[in-house]
Amino acid sequence: VSQSRYIAMGKEKAKETIFKKAANLSINVDIIEASFGKQAGWDTEKLVQISGALRGYEDGYISLEEAFPSQRETNNLNQMLNEKEEPKVEIEA
Repeated sequence: VSQSRYIAMGKEKAKETIFKKAANLSINVDIIEASFGKQAGWDTEKLVQISGALRGYEDGYISLEEAFPSQRETNNLNQMLNEKEEPKVEIEA
């Protein structure tokens, strides 16, 4: 789903579409909000990301946990990536 489609459709209509798809997939909106934040903060970019996550789950490419990791898991992953040591390069003299 392209970002321009959601701009043309309007944010409220896009949210409605996401809610319908989530309901059809038996995904509680709380799970989506745990990953993407509260609905009030969903901008066009997040709407496109949520739609993509729903599509990936619907098509069987990713699990529910991969589509909607909790914010805590996302923060832990980001922290691990930030703490990763830079590779050391040794130069022989």
